[in-house]
Amino acid sequence: LLFAGNPLRAVGVDFLRDDNTRLHHINEFSHSSLIVRCGQEFHLKVTFNRELQDNDKVTLQLSIGKHWQLLSSKDQQQEECKPPELQEAAASDALR
Repeated sequence: LLFAGNPLRAVGVDFLRDDNTRLHHINEFSHSSLIVRCGQEFHLKVTFNRELQDNDKVTLQLSIGKHWQLLSSKDQQQEECKPPELQEAAASDALR
C-alpha cells in the first residue's frame, strides 16, 4: 500500500533549541537561532502530515551554509571548525 492519495509530507520541524542549547553548553550565547557544537550530535523533531508507515522513505538534507563559522564561547573569537575527515587531512598536511 503506497498511500498514493496521501503522500508523506513534513509539516513542521522543531530544532529543540532549548534542549540542544543545554546539551551543547551554549548558554553563554544569547541568540535566537540554533547553535550547536561542531562534530556533536543534536536532536530535532519532524512532524509529518500522517503516521509513518514501514514503506515510507524519509531523507533529511541539512545545510549550514557556504560561509559558516564557529565562535568560541570564552572569548567570542572565530575558530575554524571542519568535518572530521577534513581535520585529519589538514593534520596530515601539516606534518609534511
